[in-house]
Amino acid sequence: MLVCRNIIWDKDEIKAVIDWEFAGIKPDLYDAANLVGCAGIENPNGLGMDMVMTFVDELRKTAVISETGWRFFPEYVLALRFAWLSEWLRKKDVEMIDLEFAYMKILVDHMAEIREAFCKMT
Repeated sequence: MLVCRNIIWDKDEIKAVIDWEFAGIKPDLYDAANLVGCAGIENPNGLGMDMVMTFVDELRKTAVISETGWRFFPEYVLALRFAWLSEWLRKKDVEMIDLEFAYMKILVDHMAEIREAFCKMT
């Protein structure tokens, strides 16, 4: 069997679809906030890197995320880190737990700057 893109294949037949842990009804900003949050976990400066800023700027030009969603976007980035923290806690991955706590503290301590950076976008 071959596992490819969350699908387990057996020859030319799909045997199973995996990784449903984040499936469900979510707010309109979920995927964007998750992407931005994941970009920053590797390096907190990643929150301001060109890819993230261009992504957010282009997304703001669409009607995909509501004004309410944009108003709470930085807080939602932080809130989604709790889902990742629960994953690390479940796996007892001490290194990732420590990294996640440090990252969450950075997000809290710099929330005003993050909001300003994302709210400036047109």
